[in-house]
Amino acid sequence: MPLLQHTPHIQPAYCYRCPFKLQPEACSLECATDLEKTILYEGPDSVSAFMAEPIVGATAAALVPREGYFQKIREICDRYDVLFIADEVMTGMGRTGKNFGINHWSVIPDMIVVAKGMSSGYTPIAGVIVKEEIHRAIQEGSGAFVHGHTYSQNPLSAAIASATIDYLLHHDLISQSAQKGEYFLTALRSLYHHAFVGDVRGKGLFAGIEFVKDKKTKEPFDPKLKLNTRIGNRAFEKGLIVYPGGGGADGINGDHILLAPPFVIAEDQIRKLVSILDETFTEIFREI
Repeated sequence: MPLLQHTPHIQPAYCYRCPFKLQPEACSLECATDLEKTILYEGPDSVSAFMAEPIVGATAAALVPREGYFQKIREICDRYDVLFIADEVMTGMGRTGKNFGINHWSVIPDMIVVAKGMSSGYTPIAGVIVKEEIHRAIQEGSGAFVHGHTYSQNPLSAAIASATIDYLLHHDLISQSAQKGEYFLTALRSLYHHAFVGDVRGKGLFAGIEFVKDKKTKEPFDPKLKLNTRIGNRAFEKGLIVYPGGGGADGINGDHILLAPPFVIAEDQIRKLVSILDETFTEIFREI
């Protein structure tokens, strides 16, 4: 700030730490209704689009909204002629057990942003998928879409992405992500016996673990402890790469790790992964 443009945010669909102090079974999707309130506050004519990750990734460790959330988001966007953009950089290309994370709620966004999984990390690439009417508006309007950048339209990256997607489909890895994901989440939930494991969540092979000082109050650890980094480093020493993150509780406090194993992972490797986490948590808990 002040170089950044004004970009309003709405309350997250964070059932474990509901910003409205409600229980999922008793709420009226206030987190989705917050979009309508924000659009009206800003003025519908000044809002072009709403962007959201179907399952929040790095910033909040695989937050999965409850059923009905994205259906309501879609309704609100349609009501005020606001485009819905699904950020599928992390959740797309089968990571959550479906082609795209938003498919879990049978909602069709106006635009989908994709990357990462398109090439399985072999090369940098990203793309935007749009509805036909958006493409037509550009084509029949100015006809110009200036999107040329230094590394864009790279034939090598395009070829690698094409080969990756062919492999993904030929080996039915998206279905495997769904099936193995059930086993994966069940195995991770065995870690609840640790005193500081507050929440285990996710879909497919995309999961997060949130750590708390007190399970009843959900009080987070002091960020000075750098718990997420310590867990990440210790797991790495044991041969496991995790994605540590913090600030999920209130922007400053809160520790979590994100887990996104390859689609070809086997059940014995999942058990090994959980075993390493079990050892790591035991050791770290003794130290803090």
